[in-house]
Amino acid sequence: MSYAPPADYTPIFNRLDLTQIGIIVVSIYWVHSLHLLQRVGLVVYLMGVAVLTTLYLRYVAHHTGTPYTLHVLLSQTNIQHGVALLWMALVAASAWAGHRFQSILPFRGSGILLIGLGVYEIKALGDLPRAEHYFPLLNVLDLLQCGIIAVALWWLNRLTHPIRRSTKRMLWGGVSLTGLIVLSAVFARAVHFFRGTPYSLHGLWHDLYFQSGISILWSMVAIVTMLLSKRLAHRILWSTGFGLLGVIVLKLFFVELAGSGTLERIVSFTVVGLLLLLIGYFVPIPPERKG
Repeated sequence: MSYAPPADYTPIFNRLDLTQIGIIVVSIYWVHSLHLLQRVGLVVYLMGVAVLTTLYLRYVAHHTGTPYTLHVLLSQTNIQHGVALLWMALVAASAWAGHRFQSILPFRGSGILLIGLGVYEIKALGDLPRAEHYFPLLNVLDLLQCGIIAVALWWLNRLTHPIRRSTKRMLWGGVSLTGLIVLSAVFARAVHFFRGTPYSLHGLWHDLYFQSGISILWSMVAIVTMLLSKRLAHRILWSTGFGLLGVIVLKLFFVELAGSGTLERIVSFTVVGLLLLLIGYFVPIPPERKG
C-alpha cells in the first residue's frame, strides 16, 4: 500500500493492475490444472479479493487525491461504503457460482467476506447519514446495511451443501439477529432526524416514541417471519418469529408498562394473549422438512 499511482494513471489498463490481475488468472489456471482447488483454492480466492479491493482503493486515491495508505483510505466513510458494496457483489456472485457449479469453495471464501461485512455492519450502527435530503431507507447508509443482510440471506439460501444442523441454525440466527439490529438502527436514525432524539443508547431508551415504535416494528418482523415460515415450511423461521414475540411481550410489560397500574397490565396481557392465540391458530408451527 505504499505505491503512488502516476499522474497518467488509468484504472486496470496500466502495468501494475494488469500484472496483479495476470498473477491471479495464472494462479487460478495453475491450481485448477493441478487439481489443487480443495487445498489452496481458498488462498487464491482471498488473493483475488485483495487484488480487486486494492484496484478500487488505488482508483479512489488517484481521483480524490487521498493519500494512498490503508489507514487514511479506510478511515473515510464513503470509501468504506465502496468496499462494502464491492464485497457484497463478490459474495452474491460467489453464492451463485457455488450453487451453479455445486462447489463449496466459493461459499468458504465468501463466508470470510461476510465476516468482514459483519464487522462493517457493527461499525456502521454508530454512523449517521447526511442530514441533507434525509429519508429513512432511501439513503446510502441504510441501503448498504439492509443490502448486506439481503446478500447474507441469499448466501444462506444458496448454501445447499450438507452442514451440521446446529451450524445452520447458528448461521440463520446470526443473520436474523443482525438484520433485526439493522432495522432497529434504521428506525432509530429516523427518530433522531425527525424528533431530535439524541442518537445514543441512553437517549433512545428513554424516548417513549422510540420504545413504542420499536415494539411495533419488531411485531411486524415477527409476524412476517412466521408467515414466511408457513410458506417455506421452515421451522427455524417460525421459532425465530415466536421467540421475538416473546421478547416483545417481556419488553411491553417491563419497559413500556413499568409505571402502569393493574388494570392496564390485565388489558395488555389479554390483548397479547389473544394475539398469540390467533398466530398459533393461523400460523401453526410447520412440519419439519425431511433431510
